[in-house]
Amino acid sequence: MKAEVWSPALARDAETSREVQILMDWEDGSKLYAPAWDGIVQAVHLRTGETIKDGDMVTVVNGISRMAVYTDTPFFGELRVGDVGSEVHKLNAALTRLGFGKPVGDRYGATTAAAVTHLQTKLGVSPASGETFSSSWFVFLPNEAVNVGSTHLVRGSMAPAFGAEIASSPKQVSKAVVVMAGAVSKSATDATELGVETSRTPDITQTARLEVFPQERLFLGDVDLELNSDRQQLSNLGKTALRSMVQEGARATDAKLKAPSVKGSLRVPSAAVFASKTGKTCVITREPDGTKRSKPVAILSSSAGQAVVTADIRPGQNVEISPRIGDRSCE
Repeated sequence: MKAEVWSPALARDAETSREVQILMDWEDGSKLYAPAWDGIVQAVHLRTGETIKDGDMVTVVNGISRMAVYTDTPFFGELRVGDVGSEVHKLNAALTRLGFGKPVGDRYGATTAAAVTHLQTKLGVSPASGETFSSSWFVFLPNEAVNVGSTHLVRGSMAPAFGAEIASSPKQVSKAVVVMAGAVSKSATDATELGVETSRTPDITQTARLEVFPQERLFLGDVDLELNSDRQQLSNLGKTALRSMVQEGARATDAKLKAPSVKGSLRVPSAAVFASKTGKTCVITREPDGTKRSKPVAILSSSAGQAVVTADIRPGQNVEISPRIGDRSCE
């Protein structure tokens, strides 16, 4: 029969932390494309690092300002007084939202024409009659706001061809997973060299994943990164914060999980903690009369072979390390 091994539970009231890594997948950012333009680029309002929003001016081509407009789908071609349909409905909604009037419905009538007249005046279209709307005045914005990472518009050059990319936002973190420290080599925690594929993280075995306990919070430096409810991946808010702190294309970065100090918490060997058949997390203690007793525990954190727990256990009371399978029941 295997000899029993015991270890005292030690008081642990200080904050705990453990080293982890965050693995990242990347995806291309949003892109802006040229509508049907003809002429010379006379001004460029896009600036790298700035954010372009719904209603902002993008460029001036042949004396007409071109506006970024957020819609479900791009406009195409022209619309005229008397037209009816979903494209007119989309135009009326955009004109109303941008403050050029209050046209409603799916008919290009007098109220739409009046709003288009105000739009033409704003853009420098002459004559401003409102009878016709041209999709060349709008640059399709796929999101309400796009951070400009690069632009291909050049003042004084010919206007780009229809469908040519005119600007793009930086790559974004599409997925960020918390894994064990050392799961990825140090060389992979930095952005790879130019020309090397960086869109996917290395394959990580399931054993590299770790449990993030409810009391733990993920930190990169002093920044608290929000996790999803599954406690393994970063939320959209967390990924946005992470993106601003790492190099584009980096596969992984080192981070820390921290658990606040909890009065009455104890440190026990991780091998003393087991899951019972009922799903409870427990340890076996030695009572003052020499008997053994299983007790439920709540794990606050775990690292380096030690678990920080709260339980009905006295500091100094012994817990059994790696108890026999037959003894692993819990009250």
